[in-house]
Amino acid sequence: MTNLFSSKELYLLAHNSEGHAFASAKLSQHYQRIVHQNNLDMMEGMNFSYIHGFPQLVPYKGPCSWSNIIPFSKRNKCKSKDNVAVHCFEQDYFFATFWNNLDRSIFSLKDYAAVFAPDFTLYVDAPQPVNIWEVYRSRFCGARMQLDGYNVIPTFSYADASSLSWTLEGLPMHSVLGVSGTGLKASTARLKLFQYAMRRAEEELSPILFYVYGDRVPLPGISTEVRFIVPQITKFFRNEYKHSTIERPY
Repeated sequence: MTNLFSSKELYLLAHNSEGHAFASAKLSQHYQRIVHQNNLDMMEGMNFSYIHGFPQLVPYKGPCSWSNIIPFSKRNKCKSKDNVAVHCFEQDYFFATFWNNLDRSIFSLKDYAAVFAPDFTLYVDAPQPVNIWEVYRSRFCGARMQLDGYNVIPTFSYADASSLSWTLEGLPMHSVLGVSGTGLKASTARLKLFQYAMRRAEEELSPILFYVYGDRVPLPGISTEVRFIVPQITKFFRNEYKHSTIERPY
């Protein structure tokens, strides 16, 4: 027996045109504030990892032939959305609303073909619980969207080499994966750590495709196909150089 509506159609039917859930609107403002704290009202249907309790993501194996991949902060300015994917590989303040207003943020992405799970920043010098919280938020947003019928590409991140023992937790096997690779050419140590992280992800998760947000860099030892997403700042400067009459020394 097939369902009359898909998961995404059911999600959209449960929300008004502004992205507010009809179920929440029936609650008093006081109780809404209680249940919306840390999005605990949106946990239903999730599975959690055994060690750190990260929401478990399912693999994305769908088409990756999008006409464009745009940042979350530009989602409301894009006119044609049906063959476009959205990523969050930008400064966290550009997509803070993703977590702070999760239901409406998810609703705002309803017309896009796919969404990369948010990439909340991890810090080498931060206490581990802070970074664990950032990974939890990324997994939570991704899992919620998957349950709501969205095409979600899981993403991974890391702080230092030792963090990779837990930052891959909750990610699926045999999936398309996304990762930020910005600023790697500025530091040999940073590039080597990224190369190690990619090898760890490949060994532990056996992905079918990597999407790297950043300029192309060598990835020795990686047999999985890798596609690079040109960063916004690179696009900007390439455009500046293309239209500038000033002679450049490179």
